[in-house]
Amino acid sequence: MDTIDWLIIGLGNPGEKYARTRHNIGWMVADALREQYAPSQAWAKGKGAWMQVSARIAKCNVVIALPTTYMNASGEAVERLRVLYRVPHDLILAIVDEYNFPTGKIHVKQGGSGGGHNGIGSMIEELRTDQFWRLRCGIDKKFSAGGMADYVLGEFPEDEQEQVRSMIRKSILALDLICRKGAAQAMSLVNSAKFGEVPTTSVTQGTAKKEQDSANSAPTIVVHDHVQA
Repeated sequence: MDTIDWLIIGLGNPGEKYARTRHNIGWMVADALREQYAPSQAWAKGKGAWMQVSARIAKCNVVIALPTTYMNASGEAVERLRVLYRVPHDLILAIVDEYNFPTGKIHVKQGGSGGGHNGIGSMIEELRTDQFWRLRCGIDKKFSAGGMADYVLGEFPEDEQEQVRSMIRKSILALDLICRKGAAQAMSLVNSAKFGEVPTTSVTQGTAKKEQDSANSAPTIVVHDHVQA
C-alpha cells in the first residue's frame, strides 16, 4: 500500500501490564478496528517503533498503527509514519483517552492543545502542528488531586465494561463514517448526543435519506473482550 488516505494511530503503552488500562483505550479501539476490517492480519512490526496493519475501510486505504515508544514519546513514531507514507497532517487521526468525558462518550475534534495528555502533546511537538484529528474516548474523572496517573493507569472496573464495549463499538462506527463521508461531515454526526443510540443506518445517512446507497451501509460491529496482540 504505497498511498494511504488515513493514518490512524492508537495511543497507549506497550506491554501486558498496561493492556487493559484506561490510558490504553486507544489501543483497544485500534485492535477492534483491525479485527473488523483486517481480521486475517496480525499486527506486524513497522519500520520503526510501532506495530501496524493495512486495511480498506469503505473507500479508503488506511494504515492503523500502535506506537511502541510508550505514551510520552508517541509523536516520534507518528512523525516517522507521516514521512514514510507522505501523509498530510489533516489525514492523521489519533485515538486517545479523555478524562473530561464520562466513560462511554466519544468525540471527534481537529486541532487544539494536548490538554495535558502526554501522547497528544508529543504528537504536537514532533509533527510541529496541532492540526491532526483526534477521536477522544471518555474514561471519566474519578480521581482526586494528585491521583490522575494512578487513575489512567488503572483498569476499567467491572461495572463499566459494557460501557467500554459500547464505546469501542461507537468508535469503529465513527471511524467508518469518517472514511465514508470525510472527517468534517462525520464530526457533526459523531458528536451529536444520539450517535450510536439509533439504528446505524440512520446514523450513517443522517437526515438526508436521498444519499443512501449500497456503499453507505454501516458495518455490523462485534466487540470482543480483548485488547491487543
